[in-house]
Amino acid sequence: MAEAFNEHFTNFAQVLAQEVPAAEVDPEFYLSYTDKAFCLKTPSLDVVFNLLRKIDEKKATGLDMIPNNELIDCELDTDLHALHYVFVPIINRALKQFQGAYNNHSLRTEHNWTPLMIWTNGILSSEHASETGVQDFYDRANQDINTESYGIDPDGPESNEFDLSDVTVPPTELNLNQQQTDLISLIDPLQPVNNYGRELYQRVREITRVQ
Repeated sequence: MAEAFNEHFTNFAQVLAQEVPAAEVDPEFYLSYTDKAFCLKTPSLDVVFNLLRKIDEKKATGLDMIPNNELIDCELDTDLHALHYVFVPIINRALKQFQGAYNNHSLRTEHNWTPLMIWTNGILSSEHASETGVQDFYDRANQDINTESYGIDPDGPESNEFDLSDVTVPPTELNLNQQQTDLISLIDPLQPVNNYGRELYQRVREITRVQ
């Protein structure tokens, strides 16, 4: 049943989109000319500080529903360990789901082809066989697809820190005893929960804080 619901809500948008007739009208065609303009005024520091002072730190301000005074102490490895253990798998799963949904959703401007279909067609098309990107993708020695080095130019310039898409989560220096390790291993971060992982985080943190 869960898989059926997941399949429905993952694909219903693109199914509906396929039923929408294609149009070649420029979106700006529907805009009317105007000589009016507006701008957003930059707030002063006093305004920002006043708003921050009104935030109730006993109430949650994010989707994790964890109040600020119950969140984490960034100076404690116990809290960071619990945070990483619970939320890194949850975030990675969400990114994979987004990637899969985006790569398989149809594009109206591309005749309802998906990004994955467009990419696959470009790789397999003979007219692109001589292009460097396609040649690099294939290992001519054994005709296997080489994904490890795809997109890497050994002769090109090095990327700066702002071009890197990877996020490195620093390890925590926490020595857990065997009982703590066994108890934490029983907590599955990806189990179905209704509070965005808050309860799981608090359970792991309680275990790691036990001396």
